Amino acid sequence: MRAVEEYWEDLQERAAASVAPPTSSQQCPQPRQVQQQQQQRTRLVQQQQGARPPTAQQTQQQPQRVGDWDQRAAAAAALPQTSVREFGRVGRGAKPAKETTGLEPIKGPIPWDERGIVFERTAGAPQIDLAVAVNAAAQVNIALSKMAPPHVRTEAFKISPQGRLTTAARAGASAAMLLRFKKEIIEAARRADRAIINVVANETWVELKILVPNAQYQHDSGLADLRDRIEAENEGVVVPPFSMRWMRANRHIEQHYQAGTLPQSAASVVFKVCSKVTGNKLLTEMWVAGVKFRALPFIADRADTLCGRCS
Repeated sequence: MRAVEEYWEDLQERAAASVAPPTSSQQCPQPRQVQQQQQQRTRLVQQQQGARPPTAQQTQQQPQRVGDWDQRAAAAAALPQTSVREFGRVGRGAKPAKETTGLEPIKGPIPWDERGIVFERTAGAPQIDLAVAVNAAAQVNIALSKMAPPHVRTEAFKISPQGRLTTAARAGASAAMLLRFKKEIIEAARRADRAIINVVANETWVELKILVPNAQYQHDSGLADLRDRIEAENEGVVVPPFSMRWMRANRHIEQHYQAGTLPQSAASVVFKVCSKVTGNKLLTEMWVAGVKFRALPFIADRADTLCGRCS
């Protein structure tokens, strides 16, 4: 009976010892101690397998897994920082910035005068025929397909009533885009016609009107004098002789002049210039014989072209 009691007391002491908190001499191992024990086990395994144990420098370079947040933060700060400006704005729905080349497709309709180009030929060259024009168009588009975007191509080549070889850029492109490849276009066109020496943008005639004193210019050489004065006092302006005319017939102008119904004793003269740049220049400022005149666009279907008094 005494032996049973001693055995029972021994079991109770062991159970109490297994759940009791450790004393000061038997503290729980710290995380660093656990890590060192793991490293020792790793070395023993490597030695048993014949592997070389890691050096002290390699051990120090290994990141700490437990309780080493300062080292992790320092390692993250040491990483190279990526500039937002370098890669563009990044985020939900953000797209990287695209570089423009000036050859992007143009949306919407483009006027023909902004798409047309004209080929210049040597003086005295024989009249070009349609077969040569078709061959030139094929050669030019083949050359463009090797270096230009797909939309930068030409339409069918045409021969104008004046005998000039002309064409235009296809939808989505302009004459300026075609002329970016001016050298290649000339070389390709010359395979079909050796008389071609240059290619330029199509000249767009701009028609303007001004109100001039009727008595001063209503004579045989009046319009010629007016043309000379416009060209002399407005730099870079060329007025073709055939383009200058009175808006109304002389008999109507004289009838209103004699009746005193001609406003300011002046009548309208219509003339043309060969480009929009020149036309916009004259619309801004125009001088004739030291006097500033006001030029206006002339559009044939406007109501003022039918007015007998002001024209």
